[in-house]
Amino acid sequence: MEKPKVKFEKDELALLIQPEFFLTKKRLGVKINDLLTQCIPIIQEKLEANSSNLQQKIFNSQPKISRGENYLNFPWQILDYPRDFGKEDIFALRTLCWFGNGFSLSLHLSGDYAKKYIDVIAANLSILSKNNFYICIHSDPFQHHFEEDNIIKCSDFVQAGSSLHWLLENNKFIKIVKLFSFDEIDSIPEKIGEASRILLNIISAK
Repeated sequence: MEKPKVKFEKDELALLIQPEFFLTKKRLGVKINDLLTQCIPIIQEKLEANSSNLQQKIFNSQPKISRGENYLNFPWQILDYPRDFGKEDIFALRTLCWFGNGFSLSLHLSGDYAKKYIDVIAANLSILSKNNFYICIHSDPFQHHFEEDNIIKCSDFVQAGSSLHWLLENNKFIKIVKLFSFDEIDSIPEKIGEASRILLNIISAK
């Protein structure tokens, strides 16, 4: 059977014939990489200020920036720092730039890390609520979109009487998330640093 002829829409052709669009996208990718790189020493400062109750291998981890072109149709770049991705035990502070959507910072805990920190996080949900953090309720820990079937406000989670222990038992991980809009891009490193400070303060508490 003969394949149908490929037809391009006017708006598609308008982009295809503009080299500047692709050059701009490339420059944008470089700048986002630089922005994530600027977050590293700020996060490191918050990490070193909250050294109690944190495993040494978290401090020994090296920052990693990765990127892709198609998370739910949009390009992305991610900074993982600090990070420890074991087979079952995961500790990751993940900064995401999701093109077309916004930024997020997430604390991803599973295995022994989740068991170690769940009580102190549960005891400080009011702080997370006050500072507009979200909780991941999805069964897949590597879903990062911002819809309500993935993350809900900590305040809504608390008001619903939901339990972090129940969430961990069912999903096998805990993920706390903070969202940032592109309107905040000029201060993203500082805002990521402040959100990191709050999260690290909580899990460092004894």
